[in-house]
Amino acid sequence: MSRNKRNKRLLLNGVEYTNIATIQDIYNMLYEYLVNLIALENLPDGISERYCLQVLIEQGCLCFYRNIALNKLVALHASNIAEEDIYGDPQLVVTTSRNGLIHDKVKVPEDGVLVWANKTRIPIVYRVNMYASRLFQIKRALDINISQFKIPRVLSVPKSQVQTVLNLINQLDENRPFLVVDSGLSVDNWSVLATDVPSHVTELIDAWNQELNSFFNWIGISSKSEKKERLVTNEAFSSNEPVISARRFIFGEVESCLERVNEKFGTDIQVKFTTDWSMDAFDYLKNLVDTESPDNLGGDERNG
Repeated sequence: MSRNKRNKRLLLNGVEYTNIATIQDIYNMLYEYLVNLIALENLPDGISERYCLQVLIEQGCLCFYRNIALNKLVALHASNIAEEDIYGDPQLVVTTSRNGLIHDKVKVPEDGVLVWANKTRIPIVYRVNMYASRLFQIKRALDINISQFKIPRVLSVPKSQVQTVLNLINQLDENRPFLVVDSGLSVDNWSVLATDVPSHVTELIDAWNQELNSFFNWIGISSKSEKKERLVTNEAFSSNEPVISARRFIFGEVESCLERVNEKFGTDIQVKFTTDWSMDAFDYLKNLVDTESPDNLGGDERNG
């Protein structure tokens, strides 16, 4: 493989890595907010709240039942619906543990109770992926636009004068008061191509903030629109009271399903819709683009 092909492959791999790392980072932050919308209190010993919430978000359905081998109540992903009634409600499900060691067939409601995230029974993660994808497109467009500022001019000179031009550039970098050149230097064959890359930084940051604002509204964080150029700020979240209707839309069935779990197994599992919000994840998401705003870019990067 030639050096040019190897370099091109390394560059492509670098771009692919940045793409994967960026969308994964955005997805993780959105997921962090979503998983903290509710808390499951008084879960029986051995049942992981983290696991339960992840299954509800990613698969949409948990099954609470008493596992014979472990001789205790468990809550596992209902990975397959083996039988349904005439309305499409499961009558027999197959549960699977995360490590793959448990595969049980459970009759519902005789032996187990299903806990759904919402009435649609559609996994919430699909919409998280949609928001992550949109934010990813905006973020990478912003990255590309800013990187284009690094190529402000293209100078074409005869091959014999390339080193001379490089020496002049070095003198500029050294902040010398004068540029010293050979008296016989001719610039007749020099030509300058101005790339004049247009800046879309402000528009892209606005698009990012609007999309992020839409996500927060969906998960039930009340926001207040303010200045157009800074649609989402800490001030916009001055009220931490949740929009209960939005949260109940996302996790609307969890509470009623857990009431049936409590009734059948004598537990006292409670659902708490959280109201105290840490701004850490929000600040991180917002700072992903705010650090690239025109106000925070140096003169060379803004003006080319």
